[in-house]
Amino acid sequence: MEPLDEIAARLNVQLHDISADEAGFAGPLRPGEHLPSVAVVAHGLPQPLASHTGGAYQCLLFLGEEGRLDGEVLAELHALLRQPVPVLPLLVSGRALEVPGFDTVIDAGDELARVCDARPGTAYLLGPDRRVVARWRSLSLPFIDEAIARYQAAGGARLPTA
Repeated sequence: MEPLDEIAARLNVQLHDISADEAGFAGPLRPGEHLPSVAVVAHGLPQPLASHTGGAYQCLLFLGEEGRLDGEVLAELHALLRQPVPVLPLLVSGRALEVPGFDTVIDAGDELARVCDARPGTAYLLGPDRRVVARWRSLSLPFIDEAIARYQAAGGARLPTA
């Protein structure tokens, strides 16, 4: 993609930011921008976040220091995988966490949480190109479906549907 085309695509997504369910997102990362590859810990080893993202729509769900995940949220995470356009969850916690069937990373220095202005429950939808599609303070399947549809209508990444 040409540099000017990339800038135009990012600005188009930003102009159509329908995602924030709260006006108070203060972090530097906004819809239309690429997620920076900060350091995380996975499987006991420091790794770049980029090794866990890209190639598919993904939902980063911030669980905070406690890493709590209730049954309702777990059911929504499973439902993401069954969407017409599947969305792969990536759980971000402040401590080691094992959730069968889901990729988890530790945000050891809270760097990712700072960049995303995340607190427990915050969800970020990423496109296959690691671009932020949308963000919310809580996970909601209808919002995710709507955000993907708008992103694709604006020229964002299209993937085969299930």
